Amino acid sequence: MTFLNPAILFGLLAASIPILIHLLNLRKLRKIEFSTLIFLKELQKNKIRKIKIKQWLLLLLRVLLILFIVLAFARPTLKGIAIGGTASTAKTTSVFIIDDTFSMGLLNAKGSLLNQSKEIIKTILNNFQEGDEAAFVLVSDLTKEEIKFTTNIIEIQNQLKEIEISSVSGTLNNAFVKAAQMIGQSLNYNKEVYVFSDFQKSRLADEKVFSDMSQFFNENVKLYQFRFNKENVVNYSIDDFSINTKIYEKNKLLNTSAVIHNHSEVDVNNLVISLFINGKRMAQKSVSLIPSESKEIVLETNLTESGYHDLFVEIEDDEMLNDNKRYANIFVPEQFNVLLLSDEKSDSRFLELGIASGSSNDNIKIDNKNITQLNGLDLSKYSAIYITGFDKINQPDILKSYLLQGGGVALFPGSKSDINKLNTFLNSLEIPQLKSYVGTKNNNQTISFRNVDYEHPLFTELFANKNNQKIESPEIYSYYIHSTQGKGKTIIDLFDQSSFLTEYKIGDGKVLLYSVVPDLTSSNFPIKSIFVPLMYKSLLYLSSQQKENVKYITGNKIELQTKSFVTNNAKVIYPDLTEEFISINSELYQNYFPFNNTLQAGNYKFFAGDRLSESISVNIDNRESQTTYLTEDDIVEYLKQINFKGLNSFVDINSDVIQVIQQARYGSELWKLFLILALLTAIIEMFVARNTKKDIAEVSK
Repeated sequence: MTFLNPAILFGLLAASIPILIHLLNLRKLRKIEFSTLIFLKELQKNKIRKIKIKQWLLLLLRVLLILFIVLAFARPTLKGIAIGGTASTAKTTSVFIIDDTFSMGLLNAKGSLLNQSKEIIKTILNNFQEGDEAAFVLVSDLTKEEIKFTTNIIEIQNQLKEIEISSVSGTLNNAFVKAAQMIGQSLNYNKEVYVFSDFQKSRLADEKVFSDMSQFFNENVKLYQFRFNKENVVNYSIDDFSINTKIYEKNKLLNTSAVIHNHSEVDVNNLVISLFINGKRMAQKSVSLIPSESKEIVLETNLTESGYHDLFVEIEDDEMLNDNKRYANIFVPEQFNVLLLSDEKSDSRFLELGIASGSSNDNIKIDNKNITQLNGLDLSKYSAIYITGFDKINQPDILKSYLLQGGGVALFPGSKSDINKLNTFLNSLEIPQLKSYVGTKNNNQTISFRNVDYEHPLFTELFANKNNQKIESPEIYSYYIHSTQGKGKTIIDLFDQSSFLTEYKIGDGKVLLYSVVPDLTSSNFPIKSIFVPLMYKSLLYLSSQQKENVKYITGNKIELQTKSFVTNNAKVIYPDLTEEFISINSELYQNYFPFNNTLQAGNYKFFAGDRLSESISVNIDNRESQTTYLTEDDIVEYLKQINFKGLNSFVDINSDVIQVIQQARYGSELWKLFLILALLTAIIEMFVARNTKKDIAEVSK
């Protein structure tokens, strides 16, 4: 048995008081002469004997009464944790798992759920003893940095004050793994883990199979779980924001879409969603949703300026604000720098004319170079590269590096190309080989287009009437037979089912592969009406900087292109407009370098000197918006899956937290039982004392 207040046990000395009083008040009965009747003497002896027994019983009851009262105040428990009654002074290691994700920012009558958690933690810390150590594990912390314990209560209290709602979402399982590793390193006998969370179902874990943590969470570990959640939360979220337009042009239409989700248990009518560009509202719509419904809303506007544009969509305020915005950004080129490479100038003559004629603005600058000059050129300054006779490229790695970092290249065979050398180059880019060369120049037998993918960005907004999209096919005399083999996308194919125009993704870059020489000896393609708009659209498409299928989430690293930064220093402007200079190790990170400080949602701007090099959009994890919660049974099942061996307690946040913790820490308290025993003893003592006085009075007569 262990006592939570062992100092009270000194009160047991008070049990000697009734004994002393009994001894001091002990008196002999006066001798009274009776008659010689034997019967009367025997009667008197029997009464005196009964009185003595009752007096000893009274003494016992009074001693027990004091013992029971003292024991009740000493707070005995059934199960101790140390030998020799040292439980109350054993050092404790505590890990506090704090859910600081934005779902804990919900408000009720007592304030935000996170602030309520912090108040309970303050109470627990105030009851720490000298030598106890503690540390915080934040659910939003996705790093693997070591977290150290501290015995300095003031330091840990200051750390608690600094914890705020985070835009980063994490999982409870990752927090449990960190806590387990920390607990396993502690030498203290008392090991405790406190969890403060709303226990969202969607954020328990990303894993399907859990690690066995029994090595760390053994029988000596005590787990206290504080569940915070709010019923009937009114929350609508923007789960996704996409730019549907793939080619950005000034004074052209920009098409975007946002997915709106109703997480509430009630309908929402005429919820307003707005599209902002550079802080200015450009489009607006309303949407109505039933509970748990989501809808995709299309928002369109015209792009009136060139350069980088910050975009976000926003819905009206509800109870959870962090998921009411979602960000994106685009770059609309003002000037196009085009590199035209060829071995024979006659092969690229029509290409140069077609590209230059595509725009009515004087915004295209073309550098026409011989293909042998490739090695000495700075490719990073070009919006796109057109190559005729790519079999003459001796160092394909230069071009591959340009593609991996987001560049765009259009490839054409040359009039003097060798198919084997063409395939050698294609192999270096992991593009399927050309199968054969078909036809003879100026041959009377021709082949035409069979299918055109009019949904491809090259053809969007190319036709005034989308219901009457049709391209006049050129007459093709000779060409290279090519098949994607499932690795690329055929944009235009021929009647023999080979590809005329194919797209391949190389890293972040794009390759458009044509199967004909762009001259009049192989086809009349250069003089057809589709040639000029297709060459210009190819330029716009190859120049677009949008990273398809790359969506950054708060807390995850951003990969920045090393080529975008000439020096080893760069400046980042965060969404809250604070600035920081970062160092770029171009030797360690030749293509990309990681940027990890993505704790805010919004647009991050990276500068190389005074030049804006990249703008990256970072958004919150939409799973954090879901307001369905784990039950106690769900949590118990999770603890079984991680093989938790310790004592698990669900603590009512409105209860006497310290009492609950101490009871779980030291065992079941028996003070109520001893108090009841003291009361019963007092009642019996009163009855016996009254009866004894009556007997004494009769004997004394």
